[in-house]
Amino acid sequence: MTTQISPDAVIDITGDICPMTFVKVKLQLERMTPGQTLEIRLTGQEPLENIPSTLHRQGFLVNDLRPWGDYFTFYVQIPVHRQEHMMPSGQKKIKGQTLGDESPSPPLYF
Repeated sequence: MTTQISPDAVIDITGDICPMTFVKVKLQLERMTPGQTLEIRLTGQEPLENIPSTLHRQGFLVNDLRPWGDYFTFYVQIPVHRQEHMMPSGQKKIKGQTLGDESPSPPLYF
């Protein structure tokens, strides 16, 4: 029995080409909060090879890549403990804190 993933948002980049495919995914992920899951629908060899692996290297939880009709789909979960390079645009970490945040940040591992 497999667990069905219920995404918080879905992005369809099947009609886009690189590098816009990755740009659109990153912009959507930046609007989401830790713990949320994004379903990504894509076509084409380059996005299929690059997007999941790049997101994984950046610390996102990537899973369930599979064909679905004329496109592929996979899920990306934003980890609860986000690393510095994953902070929303404009926020910076300094000595374990996010600017404007009075509480210490959790460890950078999960």
